[in-house]
Amino acid sequence: MNRCEVADITGYVVTYNEEKHLEACLSSLKFCNRIIVTDLGSTDRCVEIAARAGAQVIHRAPKPLVEEIWQQVMPLDDSDWVVFLDPDAIIVPP
Repeated sequence: MNRCEVADITGYVVTYNEEKHLEACLSSLKFCNRIIVTDLGSTDRCVEIAARAGAQVIHRAPKPLVEEIWQQVMPLDDSDWVVFLDPDAIIVPP
């Protein structure tokens, strides 16, 4: 019988003034070994919420496409798996 090893998983969230949704989003990523929040200059409490949730916070200048931000932060990680989640989304367990 083959056994599956536990994977190293990082959750990525890019924020800009999403405090309304962020806590639920980050809570749904608790299965990840690491959570990285890239903040694009929020003026609300996004950074505070992310730090309180134990996420690593990276500050970046805004870009027109969130995929450009992902491409910047991906090389910082060597996880087996990555999960990209919008701040207004949650992962619901089966």
